[in-house]
Amino acid sequence: STSIPTMVSSLDSDHEIVSISKKPFTSLPLFLPDDVEYDPETNTISAKPKNGGSEDGASKEAPSLVLVPNAGVEMLETMKPKNAPVSMISCVGPYRTGKSLLVSRFLENSNAFQIGPTLEGCTRGIWISTSAIKQKSTGVYKFVLDCEGMGDPLSATGADATATNDARIALACVLLSSVFVFNNTSHPDRGSLTFLRYLDTVRKRIPAAKSRVKYPSFLWVFRDFFLQLPPRRDDPSKKYTLEEYVLERVMHQNHTADDKEVVDSLLNDFNDFHVLSIGYPKRKEGLPFQVEEMSMLGDVAWTEFDDTFQQDMEMVIKYCLKEAETPFALGNEKKGWNWSPRSSSKLGNYAHPSVIAKWCETCVELVNSEGVIPNLPDLQHQLLKSMAEEQVTKCIEEYKTGVQTFLDSSDAYNNTGSAETKEIKLGNDSNSTKLVVGVELGSIVEELKLKGVADADSLVEFSTELSTKLKAELTESITSPSILKDVMELYESSCDGSNKTSFLSQIDQENYQRSQTACDSLAQRLYAPIRKTIRDDPNQVSVYDFETKVLGAVEQFYGDSARGPAMDETLLQFIKDPGDADAVFLATVQERQVLLNKALEAQANLEKDIEEKLANLESLENDLQETKEKTKKEMETMKSAHDQAMAKAMAEQKKKEEEQLAALENEMQSKLKEAEKTLEAKEELRVKEIGNLKEEAEKRLSVEVTTREERLKKEKEAHEAEMERLKAEAQKKMEEEVKAAERKSIEEQEKIKKEMEDMLAEAERKLQEEIEEKQEKLIEAQKTIVDKEQDNEQLLERAELAESQACPVTCCCS
Repeated sequence: STSIPTMVSSLDSDHEIVSISKKPFTSLPLFLPDDVEYDPETNTISAKPKNGGSEDGASKEAPSLVLVPNAGVEMLETMKPKNAPVSMISCVGPYRTGKSLLVSRFLENSNAFQIGPTLEGCTRGIWISTSAIKQKSTGVYKFVLDCEGMGDPLSATGADATATNDARIALACVLLSSVFVFNNTSHPDRGSLTFLRYLDTVRKRIPAAKSRVKYPSFLWVFRDFFLQLPPRRDDPSKKYTLEEYVLERVMHQNHTADDKEVVDSLLNDFNDFHVLSIGYPKRKEGLPFQVEEMSMLGDVAWTEFDDTFQQDMEMVIKYCLKEAETPFALGNEKKGWNWSPRSSSKLGNYAHPSVIAKWCETCVELVNSEGVIPNLPDLQHQLLKSMAEEQVTKCIEEYKTGVQTFLDSSDAYNNTGSAETKEIKLGNDSNSTKLVVGVELGSIVEELKLKGVADADSLVEFSTELSTKLKAELTESITSPSILKDVMELYESSCDGSNKTSFLSQIDQENYQRSQTACDSLAQRLYAPIRKTIRDDPNQVSVYDFETKVLGAVEQFYGDSARGPAMDETLLQFIKDPGDADAVFLATVQERQVLLNKALEAQANLEKDIEEKLANLESLENDLQETKEKTKKEMETMKSAHDQAMAKAMAEQKKKEEEQLAALENEMQSKLKEAEKTLEAKEELRVKEIGNLKEEAEKRLSVEVTTREERLKKEKEAHEAEMERLKAEAQKKMEEEVKAAERKSIEEQEKIKKEMEDMLAEAERKLQEEIEEKQEKLIEAQKTIVDKEQDNEQLLERAELAESQACPVTCCCS
């Protein structure tokens, strides 16, 4: 918004005029009747071609109002700041009564809205100012609406159509405005109520008292008013004010039924009722304007008007701006319309410009419809709820995209490209084994295609920051407390709530799984070579060095590289627990090694004791040798007797075995003969099958050859018959042509003879081509026979080969 400097200001110091639209126009159409066309380039309208209607071009039916794209609604949708509180001041009344000049003076530009010199009304539909009057203390932006004149015969023909058109304009202003200005040039009497009878129609369209609570303030402005007011009836020494006169002398009189409805609507439906007047326009010093000037007052400098006229105008403007301090609100919130314009500390649950733009779409549908409008606050509440649901859906998607992108853009490990390995020497001598602690993190990421892992605190911090921003946007754009509460509950349950189905819970689980995969891979690859070295040679490192140097280096590398919520659990599972187990293993092995050394020392002492005892055994062996020799002689005697008994038993056993071998040999000979017979029978069957196959192949070959020879013979005969037929036809044709030629005159005989020779030559050429073609087919058929004969020979060769393969089997069997 841009402040517009003014030379002469009728605004107080708390108000300033700011430009809202970037377009080079002072007003834009908000609604237009559907019988005109709008040109956004020139900001002008023109009548559509008429398919019917009266002779003067007016429609016999009231035109419907349509929302104008690329104009006033677009300005509201794109207005900055987007959460600005907005109110609207609409001006309605009979056509050609100076409405456009009045609303133009709100913007301190007499031509802000179109003003014309003719009897025809200048304004069609409803137009909105492209500048707003901003109240500095509250920040409320106050727009002005200029409306089509009521009763304009060019808008519609017939009382009913005119009344319908007037009621639609009035209903639209009631639904949109904070202040409803009725401008007319009559003096206050019963006839003044005639132009307000459309209020009865509006009241019937919105019958519920609850809906009419949201009616704007009503200001009745009497233009060109110069009559003196009479004395008060209750106190003749005092004169009526114009408002008192209207309330007592006009409103509280016996009226017709229609007028009664109008009065009741004015006094009970609208938020407030007030009456002001504006005198007849004159120059300074009270001089009248020329006739030409009166028809073009918008072109007259404001300083040329007399002070009284300026003061009357300023009084109307100040009253409207004061009543418009309450920003426009929608919905059925109880607090929405309880905000006091006297207190600017809280603006209440007002509608933002984009919401008002959306409400304009609904207004057009309501205005053009017929019948009773449903509960207006609930209808507005549903609109707010629908817009809030759209916005929270966008915020939820933005949150999900942002958090997912944050997670995906994170590294799988810390220091992926710069993690350093550490070399640890096991033992104190130069030949001690060296361990290298560390892995190439980039290779793990590339090999396993690891996805990003976020630190748990950073993920929560990012989620909190993003949610705070999005919730602030929702809070800023949704002014209904109940809707905001529902929206926030939906947002939290969908995004960052503590429930398991929230996106943050899901992303936490996904981050945990990613962290677990990355940390498990790192821990296993980091500790596996350490464990292998320890297990292969447990004596090369002490338990103290293993726990302080080796495990310390592994845990440090892991702690510097791993990230995510699973790193502590993985450290315990794959490094600390295995490390503790390996430390126990080393302690156990090394304790057993000490015991082994002690056992070896005891063994050496035992061997020395054994040597001493062996010397004692040597003497005992000599004594034993003598005893052995004596025992040997006794054993030889016993052996001789044993050998004789064994020889006799072996002879008997041999005889039994020979008898069993003879019986077994006879049985084998019998089974061999039976097998030979079975093999011979099978061989005979195989030879017979091969013979049958050979005979069948020869028969099929013979039949195939005979069939092909017969087919070739028939083709040859057909070819010869065709040749004879062609020759006969050619001969017959030639004879017929010769006979025909003979019947012609002698002068043409030479020509006919030449044509006949040409035809004969052509027939012979074609005949020769056909003969050559048939000969080619015959050669091809002969070639096919040769191929078949070759196939026959190959078949015979395969049969002979099969027969030769069967011969070795026969020979073996025999």
